[in-house]
Amino acid sequence: MDISLAVSIFLWVVIASLAIVSSRQAIACLAILMVSGYIALRSNSIGALWPLVASFMLWLGTALISIRRNVIGITRRDIENSGALASIPFLGFSATLLFKHPGYGAFGILIWFLLWYYLKNACKSLRALCLMLLYLPTLLFVILYRTPIAVVYGIITLWLQNEIKILQNVRNKEES
Repeated sequence: MDISLAVSIFLWVVIASLAIVSSRQAIACLAILMVSGYIALRSNSIGALWPLVASFMLWLGTALISIRRNVIGITRRDIENSGALASIPFLGFSATLLFKHPGYGAFGILIWFLLWYYLKNACKSLRALCLMLLYLPTLLFVILYRTPIAVVYGIITLWLQNEIKILQNVRNKEES
């Protein structure tokens, strides 16, 4: 086994352990990921693995946000940039799209930068437009890969939505 693979697996296990300790939603999402991973491997479909890889990336990102909030605490910068967190699912979608359709994936990452900036300034609360943009990658996974395993991405996105709501509730308390 390559040393970089061993180090990345070790770091993933450490982050997963910290996330499980810090949030009950992390346990549920990880269990759903494991079950869907088993189903994807049993189906022998490469199309089912890409949404699963994206789901693992989104789970890891959301776990890091949860760990930071619970261990380090919430900073003023976290509160100000909470709207930009709604672009994370689109980044995971674009990153996995790079492997199957490199041109579309690169274009998606460029669009992600614009979306990140827009959401950072426009999503002070999770309105309908922000929620639509938050869940759009889940719908795109279902359409593009034609597998119900892509719904797991939506479940993890729900956990991310709850993390964003917590940050925005802190903002609302400070403003009032």
